[in-house]
Amino acid sequence: YFDQVERDVISTFFVEKWGYNPEFVATGIDYIQQHIADFSIRELAKALAEYKKNNPDCEHKAMSREIIDFLREVIEADGKIDELEAMSLDSIENAFNEANKFDIKKALKSNISTAGVAVTNIALGAGSIGSSVKSKIKKWYGN
Repeated sequence: YFDQVERDVISTFFVEKWGYNPEFVATGIDYIQQHIADFSIRELAKALAEYKKNNPDCEHKAMSREIIDFLREVIEADGKIDELEAMSLDSIENAFNEANKFDIKKALKSNISTAGVAVTNIALGAGSIGSSVKSKIKKWYGN
């Protein structure tokens, strides 16, 4: 449940910082409030964290910090933080941190793939250069 102070913080953030239409934001808040039981905070946080991590336009750490700070501002807006709010914030922060962990297998696979492409391009380039040089040598020496 969002009380009016929390709604105001959310609305101000999306309207003033992101430029969303106030009616759109109000409708979104109403929808979420009516369907709050249908949302899994952990699953939403994991999905957002993975999106941020895999999107080259997103700086994962900076965006994570901004979202956590925003959520903290929302839950502190009414002057009290209940246990569910604190646990939810911890869950979101943990999901963001988990997604930001360095994945050695993924990094190696990516680097091996990149290295393979580079080696292939070098080999193809060298083969082209080699063929070109051989044909010029043959031409110069009449072979």
